[in-house]
Amino acid sequence: MDVIKLIKVLTKDTWAKLAIVVAVLCLFAGMFKFLFEMKYQAIIAAKRSDLQVAANYLDVQLNYRLTALELLFANHKMLDMAPAQISEELKRVVQVMGFFNAVVFDVNGRFIAEAEPEKHVGKVYDVASFDKAANGSPAISKRIIYSDLNHAYVSLRVPVTASDGKVKGVLAAGLMLDKVGEILKYKAFQEPEYLFIMDNHANYIEHPLMEQIYPELGAFGKYRDFFFQDSAGELIDVDLVDGIEKLYIYTALEKADWRVVKAIPVSSIYYSVMRAMVPELLLLLLLLTVIGLAYHIVWQTQYYQGERENMRLERLKTVSLIAAGLAHEIRNPLTAIKGFVQLMARRPEQLVPSAHLDIMLTEIERIERLTNEFRMLARPPRALQYAPVDLLSVIKDVLLLSEQQAADRGISLSFQVVMADQSQFLWPILVDAKYAPEKYYRINGDEGQIKQVMLNLLRNAMEAIVDKGCIQITLGKSGDHVIIAVKDNGSGICREALAQIGTPFFTTKVTGTGLGLSVCYSIIQQHGGKIEINSVVDQGTIVSILLPEMK
Repeated sequence: MDVIKLIKVLTKDTWAKLAIVVAVLCLFAGMFKFLFEMKYQAIIAAKRSDLQVAANYLDVQLNYRLTALELLFANHKMLDMAPAQISEELKRVVQVMGFFNAVVFDVNGRFIAEAEPEKHVGKVYDVASFDKAANGSPAISKRIIYSDLNHAYVSLRVPVTASDGKVKGVLAAGLMLDKVGEILKYKAFQEPEYLFIMDNHANYIEHPLMEQIYPELGAFGKYRDFFFQDSAGELIDVDLVDGIEKLYIYTALEKADWRVVKAIPVSSIYYSVMRAMVPELLLLLLLLTVIGLAYHIVWQTQYYQGERENMRLERLKTVSLIAAGLAHEIRNPLTAIKGFVQLMARRPEQLVPSAHLDIMLTEIERIERLTNEFRMLARPPRALQYAPVDLLSVIKDVLLLSEQQAADRGISLSFQVVMADQSQFLWPILVDAKYAPEKYYRINGDEGQIKQVMLNLLRNAMEAIVDKGCIQITLGKSGDHVIIAVKDNGSGICREALAQIGTPFFTTKVTGTGLGLSVCYSIIQQHGGKIEINSVVDQGTIVSILLPEMK
């Protein structure tokens, strides 16, 4: 229900602003998404390019060695040599190419000769790649573990043909896994990125954590399904070794059924993307700032124009209220005067009773007082004469003028001062005003106007007290302001009336004009101060005047 009420309260202008904010947020989100995807694809493309360079280099090195092995038996007479002579030729190839051994088999896998007898390999491992070479195509085996991981290698195999072109045997040269790793590491990659090689049996040929991974568990078999469905691609998966989510970019080699894979933590990619987006994000934020400033300027202009129109309408309303109030207040005494004048006109031979004349003079004085107060509200009768004003002396003079009137009403007057800045103490230090030092509470203002304000406030306080009471005036300082507080224990003012206090022609008194406090507000505002009123019904009222202290 609260949501429904809120929707009903929202104006069309509010909905328009919300729509603009939502549109800007959607635009920003769309631009951010587009920019993120663009930078992400650019970074992935760069990583893929680096991987392809490394894979191409590995391909070149492997092909170079395969070609060298093929050239060794390009002279078909090699097959007619004795095994010892073939062994000598193989030794030269092993030394130059970095193989740990080279062996010649016939097509049936029977041993013929080898380069390093002490590293004798008497049987064929990885029959699939051997058969491929025996059928006339160079091949590279899967990972072969001879005894342990330190003796793990891959075998480069080429066919050995006779002069008639028929394959008579297979030359197999073993390349240790650490040699493959050295070839792959020619291009350095920044941590935490790394490269690894996997054969089609999900066995690692090279990996930075090879010793921790070997022997591979059955769970690693999933990578065969991941990496060997296509010759190249990418995927995101949780690493089985360290449990970190990583992006794997893979590609195939030309001669070997292997996959060269680049592993990159996903968090690292996102960090790189965000870092690459910084210049564009700054430009985007700058653009949004410009849009926001432009919107603010437009809104402020419209708001200013609206406020001016509201002020104009408020002035017209105020003028109407003042005119109606003034007409009402003047009409009442004029009605009385008119009645007596008409009575005198009907009885010209009779003397006018003095009581009638007194009533007429009273009503005329009321009109005069009303017009004087109205004139003072509209414009002060004279320019303010600013000079140093000792408020202690002013209040004493006002009390002296009001003592008799207060005594006639049975009201006691008291005057106290706060001897120190009340903000410095938990409880203010109050003393009787007759012990206060002079020229301590000074302001820059018009002494006559300040006296008029104080007389008006004292008169209001006395009129608010129905039957005997007290009025307490307190003078003190707070910060860089002087405070005058007038407290009475009269009838008080209700909350609804308190909100309208100071409005011209609004009064809670039967015989009041509603202009006295309006004049007080005007005078205090011209002095750079303000008036605050706190009241509780049947308990009393406190009127506080805050004026800037004279420096």
